[in-house]
Amino acid sequence: MFLDAHEPAVRAAIAAECPPTVDLRMATSTAPAERLALARDAHFLVGGITPIAASLMDAAPGLRLIQKWGT
Repeated sequence: MFLDAHEPAVRAAIAAECPPTVDLRMATSTAPAERLALARDAHFLVGGITPIAASLMDAAPGLRLIQKWGT
């Protein structure tokens, strides 16, 4: 699950590179409720500028990996 709310062109580029076997989900807004709802079934959280709060981790019982984009 991608936490940062990217514009549609960026979401499309990410989706184009994702293997078809992956259930890719991306936030479309900065609303915390949307991110919490998306995190429920997430195994992976990918964030860049979005802080990954404990509440997001707690909402994802199947969480296996947290990836931070950036340098």
